[in-house]
Amino acid sequence: MWRRPRPTIGLACWGSRSARCGTKFGPFAAYLALRRYRDVIDLATANLNMVGNQEESYYYLGRARQALGELEAARRWYQKALEYHPGFVPAVEALAGLE
Repeated sequence: MWRRPRPTIGLACWGSRSARCGTKFGPFAAYLALRRYRDVIDLATANLNMVGNQEESYYYLGRARQALGELEAARRWYQKALEYHPGFVPAVEALAGLE
């Protein structure tokens, strides 16, 4: 009997308690969990091109760059998220973690 395969993007959030899972930014969290950092960068860039400034997209660009070891680039993306949304807690915490 043929069964539809489960989408791999949702598996990273399976059983997760993360507030990001199950939201429109769930794919970002899933790609990060799967260590698909280039996919996070591509998705965030496409998202920014389609809808413009969004602190979550900047934040996830920072997360991906940080995971790739590009700490200065990560810092710039976190700061960009804070320019758009001052006090955005995930970006504040991520930036503090780089210090």
